[in-house]
Amino acid sequence: MVFYKHTPLIRKPTMLPCSLARAPLSLGLALRRAPFIVFAKHTPLNLPRYDASVDFSYRYVNDMMAHWSGQSPESLTRGCVNAKTAFPLDFEAYFQDDMDVCLHYRSPLNKAIVEGWQPPQMDSLVHMKKTSCRIGDKLFVLGCGAPFDEVELGVSSYRASNLPSFFHPLANTLPHAWYEAVWEHLPHATFMVASMTSDEVLAPNILARNMVKDCELETLQWSREMGCPFGDKECASAVGDHPLKSLIDNCLRKVRSVPGAECWEFGSVHLRADLKSGLGSLGLMRVWVWRPLESEAALVFSIRPHFDTVPEMVRRRLLMGHRVRAQHWGAAALKAGCAERKASSARKVSGERKVGGEGKKADAGPREEAADWGSEVDLAT
Repeated sequence: MVFYKHTPLIRKPTMLPCSLARAPLSLGLALRRAPFIVFAKHTPLNLPRYDASVDFSYRYVNDMMAHWSGQSPESLTRGCVNAKTAFPLDFEAYFQDDMDVCLHYRSPLNKAIVEGWQPPQMDSLVHMKKTSCRIGDKLFVLGCGAPFDEVELGVSSYRASNLPSFFHPLANTLPHAWYEAVWEHLPHATFMVASMTSDEVLAPNILARNMVKDCELETLQWSREMGCPFGDKECASAVGDHPLKSLIDNCLRKVRSVPGAECWEFGSVHLRADLKSGLGSLGLMRVWVWRPLESEAALVFSIRPHFDTVPEMVRRRLLMGHRVRAQHWGAAALKAGCAERKASSARKVSGERKVGGEGKKADAGPREEAADWGSEVDLAT
């Protein structure tokens, strides 16, 4: 039998390093500087009954929530601010989602939600992941989310940027134990690495530990199928076939290429593992990497799946621009304008130019037609 036919040498492999040791950075700081929305809400213990004037009030929001919404952490977490007071246009949907999460999605289970978001500074749709957990004697809804941008939609697969400025002061500073609990139950697989050159997983939360286990099982199965001669405890891929290790290493290569940035976002990242323990099934992942403090080398990773298809709410919003123009200009005028532009484009491509006194057709060559205002756009995936 030939072992590991893709490598000429059998080496004793090692599993992905994973340490439950103390995090190299403050968990509160890591959450505060996350490049996506992070929030926690107080929830009533007597669901399904709730009082819309006081329940589901914000206990914590991070800097990005404030940066995107235009509402400071202090204003959102002071008193009984909830969806009704902060986002009055669509608060009932928020309450229904939060109640469903509390009743049916206790951590590590989590719910993927597409919802409208209309704070003072933005009108968009967001991909939100929510879960519920107990911290002490209180029940909380935890959420992570981001608007549907070019990375979420798969138009861009990578983006490096800087984080928004710190919001001072951080309202209602909470004890370290509270941040530890939120980190543990966050509805993204989240962990740290010590630097741009280290793939050792530090301080993984529940979903990250499940991901590590799932990837190790997949690696073990692959190794057995390839005829690994080692025992099960040591039987991992000698050719680097560990899915999560490959993901981390590939992301860190990009991070090292732009070391001056503070945040690196990756879309459509393939993770070859059957993630049965709370994240989803085999598919494409969105990965955020960020450096909470410029003076510290430690980086934070956060991973969650993309949707399998473009959600219907997003499809409708993508087509809305076409419908708005059609309503404004009238279907007939719009159609006439499109026809005129097509005819003009055709004349430019097939037009004649004078060469030596004779008319010759221009060489059109290969090109791609762009969709017109009023044309049907197929967004099926």
